[in-house]
Amino acid sequence: TRRKDKGVGKRGSYIVASAPSDLKGDYGCEIWISSSIPLFLANGVKHCVKVDDVSIFHSSPRYLFARIVSGPFSFVVISAHAPHSRSLDLMEWHEDFSVKMKNCVEKYNTVIVGIDFNVRFKSTHIDNLFVGGVSCGTPSPHGDNIVDFYRGFGVSLISTFDKLTGEMFLRDPHTCVHKNGNDVFTDDYIASTADI
Repeated sequence: TRRKDKGVGKRGSYIVASAPSDLKGDYGCEIWISSSIPLFLANGVKHCVKVDDVSIFHSSPRYLFARIVSGPFSFVVISAHAPHSRSLDLMEWHEDFSVKMKNCVEKYNTVIVGIDFNVRFKSTHIDNLFVGGVSCGTPSPHGDNIVDFYRGFGVSLISTFDKLTGEMFLRDPHTCVHKNGNDVFTDDYIASTADI
């Protein structure tokens, strides 16, 4: 996002949690939450998320962990952008991020993740627990190692499960098109804990 500051604030009808860019002005993450769409209804009163309901507990130029506590609801939203699949710090980043995510799931239970993995998982990764059956495009060379960081702690890439994505995604199973206009990939995912 290229923002220079970290924090939670109001922008129009949204609450925005931000992680700043790095020293060169690259990266940065944001999470936008509607402050006008009710999260829940109690005693006939619609309750929306307020700025004071949102707190940031992990952030870097490549990820942002925000906790939302509003009335009886408590959940975590994570936004992340992994290094490119040819980056020298790819494995180190995934190892660090997956540990933070695992600790978050163990502590807070309800977690929603939007992540640009910069990794395309292959058919042998389909276990119907972490990775579902939707085609993942041309596999990434590091996929075998990276998938092991994320298995086994109760998070699924829900955007890879055909029963959740619907027919449209099955016919067009990619999230980005290469700049050459020909190659398509699935690099961006939505993940969550089972209770979502």
